[in-house]
Amino acid sequence: MDQKRSFYTTIEDAKVEIQRRWKDDALKERVREYLSGEIPEPFQHEPRAVLSRNIISPDFELRHFVKMAQELHLAPLGLEGVHDIFVTNNEDKMLLVKPRFFKGYDKNHDVISQNKLIVDLAQAQGKRFDEIVTLWGEKLVDFHHRIAQKYVPQVEIFDDFEWFAENHMKTSIDQYYKKFLALFVAHGVLFENFTDVVAGEEEFTREIFNPAFDEIVDTFGVSPLIIPAQPEEEVMDVYWWCYPKDVMEDVHV
Repeated sequence: MDQKRSFYTTIEDAKVEIQRRWKDDALKERVREYLSGEIPEPFQHEPRAVLSRNIISPDFELRHFVKMAQELHLAPLGLEGVHDIFVTNNEDKMLLVKPRFFKGYDKNHDVISQNKLIVDLAQAQGKRFDEIVTLWGEKLVDFHHRIAQKYVPQVEIFDDFEWFAENHMKTSIDQYYKKFLALFVAHGVLFENFTDVVAGEEEFTREIFNPAFDEIVDTFGVSPLIIPAQPEEEVMDVYWWCYPKDVMEDVHV
């Protein structure tokens, strides 16, 4: 299967398509049946723009997501899994305990940034995110939610652990992704990057995501609606993982 094929819908097409599909009661009923009636509550009343991360936090990616959700005229929803385990060898997870703050660009237009460690790594290793405490005594999840509410209050945060547990812990990871992608047939637009340029992601895309995507297309006759969370040509740009420097005033170390 061609790894370079596109999974994405343009924002212009997604704006039209999500409204058409949301009004298609027959299509939504087929999705509901596919999910055994388990539609997460935020998707039951209106279509949503969705970003899924371990903890929702106001880096530049989240702020970009909010702007694109506004273009779609969809309320932004952040799905998170704070019951996940923190490990130091995962870069995305490390950025939640050692956030990177944007300071500008150098003469080569490379990002200048500063990292700030906000937890005791030895104590945090192997714990669930909702068990970790910052160096100043605030729960890590509460810290990220506090700054998210301060800087991007438009984003509703929804912990999908119960839905995740029901549909993942009782099934294989590939079956879970089929169910997850089914949510974006008619109930929302997913913002995510699927790439083979990050170590470890090529196998996931080939072995898990491709087959899940193909089954959804075969089952419903349409593709899940997915828009890149970061511009494809900038997917490895560290800018998107940075916070504006004014967020540093919320870090109490």
